[in-house]
Amino acid sequence: MARIQSSRDIAYLMRSRHAIVSGDIEVKAIRIAEEEMRCSFLIKKFPSFSAVNRNRWKRIMREIVRHNIYRIPLGYEFLIRLRTKPSIPLDYQRWERPVIDAIVATAHKAPFV
Repeated sequence: MARIQSSRDIAYLMRSRHAIVSGDIEVKAIRIAEEEMRCSFLIKKFPSFSAVNRNRWKRIMREIVRHNIYRIPLGYEFLIRLRTKPSIPLDYQRWERPVIDAIVATAHKAPFV
């Protein structure tokens, strides 16, 4: 599996038990054996948001990943999903630490594919 792209790949990840749930977010990961020099992300959102809030959520997650890329282990594919409507506002400073902690913890539990 080179990237999380097809609905089959997403379904596989959603069934995976290797997840970290941190409050309102869920992070799942798979380890890619042949790709040790990169990591990639798929950001899913809660479907009942308005379009403005969905786009804001995705933008905040991209910023968090971009600014903390040095802390994220390479060679993994991550799925970041908002499980429910967030109990805290969509703000970069409030989401940064829980998201990065969940990503790092998930990478240690991720299976090989």
